[in-house]
Amino acid sequence: MPRLSFSILFVLLVQYSFGQSDFFYEDFSNGLNGATAYGAWTTEDTGTSDIWMMADENSPGGEFSNAAQALASESAENGWVIFDCDLYNTPISSGVEDVTGFLYSPVMDMTDLGSVIVEWQAVFRYCCFSASPLTVEVTNDGGTSWAVFPGYGSFIQSANTLSANPLTSQLDISCVAAGQSSVQIRWAYNSDGLAGYSHYFWGLDDIRIFENPLENDLEITQVMNGDVFNLWEYRLTPMEQATTIDDGGLLVGTAYRNTGSADQSNVSITVEILDESGTVLNTSTSSFFDLPSFGSQTSCPPVLGDTLYMQTSWVPSAPGNYTIRSSISSSTTDELPLNNTMEKIIVYTEDVYGHCDENALDIESGAQESDNSSESQVLYDPTGLGCGFTCPNSGSTAYGIWARFGESSDAGAEFEIRLYINGTDEYYYGGFFVLTEDMIAQSANEFYYLQFEEPIQLEPTIPSDDIYNYYYACVINEFESEFNLSIRAQSNSDTDGSTIRYTMSGSGESVWFGAITYTPALNLALGPNPFGGCMDELACNYDPEALQDDFSCTYPGCTDSAACNFDPNAGCSDDSCHFLFGCTQVGACNYDAAAICEDGSCVFPPNFQLEIDANPTSGDTPLTVTFDNQ
Repeated sequence: MPRLSFSILFVLLVQYSFGQSDFFYEDFSNGLNGATAYGAWTTEDTGTSDIWMMADENSPGGEFSNAAQALASESAENGWVIFDCDLYNTPISSGVEDVTGFLYSPVMDMTDLGSVIVEWQAVFRYCCFSASPLTVEVTNDGGTSWAVFPGYGSFIQSANTLSANPLTSQLDISCVAAGQSSVQIRWAYNSDGLAGYSHYFWGLDDIRIFENPLENDLEITQVMNGDVFNLWEYRLTPMEQATTIDDGGLLVGTAYRNTGSADQSNVSITVEILDESGTVLNTSTSSFFDLPSFGSQTSCPPVLGDTLYMQTSWVPSAPGNYTIRSSISSSTTDELPLNNTMEKIIVYTEDVYGHCDENALDIESGAQESDNSSESQVLYDPTGLGCGFTCPNSGSTAYGIWARFGESSDAGAEFEIRLYINGTDEYYYGGFFVLTEDMIAQSANEFYYLQFEEPIQLEPTIPSDDIYNYYYACVINEFESEFNLSIRAQSNSDTDGSTIRYTMSGSGESVWFGAITYTPALNLALGPNPFGGCMDELACNYDPEALQDDFSCTYPGCTDSAACNFDPNAGCSDDSCHFLFGCTQVGACNYDAAAICEDGSCVFPPNFQLEIDANPTSGDTPLTVTFDNQ
């Protein structure tokens, strides 16, 4: 089951695109002394307060970071604060340690606030596990207890990945702060002191606190065509793998939340399926339910959102583009109706299975430079990428992988294609390839087809019977190389944990990692290459219009099974068939000089001696065989 191997926690935060009256605003223009009447900020960390610091022109400045990753906040020129654990652990040759640190706000009186939203701008990168070490923690009792909120905003959790810059995040902390006279907030890195969080940085700036400007506001935050928490969702689905009517038709998930300050009643969600012309093909509506605000939930921190799955009983009738439209409503008038509806385009294909949006490939993922590189030669670590696939229906066959290589790839890069089974230990070997300039050039505009050596029969995935056959279609180079292998990808898009990457671990071993934030341009082909053909002009089936060689070439030979030189592998006749059967052994009584095909009828005189050269190229004396026919 995929989610057991690679899990992602989705955190969706309140986002307002309009102004509000700030109760508190800190831009660090006065450093840690504070730019407000509330006073100074304080720090605490395992580096004896050497890790939290005001940023300078060299920040971040560690061995694996550089100033090009400086926070691009709205007031960065006035100063910003950074937890630079990469700098603290530099140089790595002197040893590293896992770190913990806290940035404390001044204590604030929020007695007059009926709700409390805290907003900040950040940039970060952390190592070495996917789960984020970033939290925002709030106390109203002098630090005796702290309510712990996620601090990574809309970032899809992934180690070694730079966040958006700046990443603006918001939290509703009303459950612990609203109406309280002594509130303090701290931004905490690795608050639990877990092992494996030693490097990179967390920059912060432009911290705002304000009351929620909306009383009635429901919001849809994500639309899913599949169960992203237990299986996977797809942008491209072959018709043969569309969920059947017997299984309930298309499963649509809608993530939603109450972002206003008032509780909502008679809430319902409606899901529509539309064709390319905008015609509504199917409508499904949920039962009514109540949805409390963040501030009135019994838990603190509150549940930030929930997901409702609906079986639509809809099955596509033909390949094409379809739109899922989810809408949420309640018994009150929504103050921000624009976020009550969200759409998602899905594509049903003849035989292509995939996750990425081809029109949104904005990054590429390549190999890391090896520690063995020198001034005279750049080497790259082993690398690989893969996408996960499941089969709700039986009967599919995988023929290959559609891939788009990055422009930073090097012609000459060697790689294999593989189809891993139920994880990353056992796999089908698909074939060996060498990247060419033509393959890289074609990838700039379209996918390149990589054909498996043999078609692979796929087994169905049946969650109801606890049968989890799932596959990862991968390209991989397991060895250090002087050539970079890079794949185009869609950033910040892996909503279901279906991406895996083969790269160097902290222990120096190359292994597969899950929970990657981007989606590589790797689609699974459930049909033969439609653009392929035989490209050898000497072959019987040469195709002058073929764009790629599909290894299907056949060559001339004798095609008549009655001939003595019949060639079962011949693709066409070359007029070489021989039908003159008889004894072809010189010296036989019935030797037939016209015979071409030996028929085993030879008869030899008594004590006939036949010389046989056992090794014609050796120059040795031939063997002599005597036949005694008396």
